[in-house]
Amino acid sequence: MKTNVDDRIDFSPLDPTRDEMRFERLVRTVASQAAARYRHVTTWTFVIRWWRPALILAATSTLFAWVPSLIATSRIDAGAIAMADPVEVVVQWVHDGEVPSADKVLDSLRRMP
Repeated sequence: MKTNVDDRIDFSPLDPTRDEMRFERLVRTVASQAAARYRHVTTWTFVIRWWRPALILAATSTLFAWVPSLIATSRIDAGAIAMADPVEVVVQWVHDGEVPSADKVLDSLRRMP
């Protein structure tokens, strides 16, 4: 199959610098609008404008991580103690201020891996 190389596309109508005065006016208009938009922006306003969303995101993620620990109960029920690791059982006894009987101590030692 033969391709036509002679059919070149003329892109000159798309050239924005073809009319130099119009192009220069367009560039100056865009630059002046951008300068007017940020003329009254100080460094602190700029920092606050960009840090506010970051702080909101950090606070929200902190709440999502922290709220479940507030909702969860701190005591382990008796069924969970029976299935728990012996170290957790001893920690729960200390936390509750309980003095376990010898049978409880031996039972927790038997469950050690």
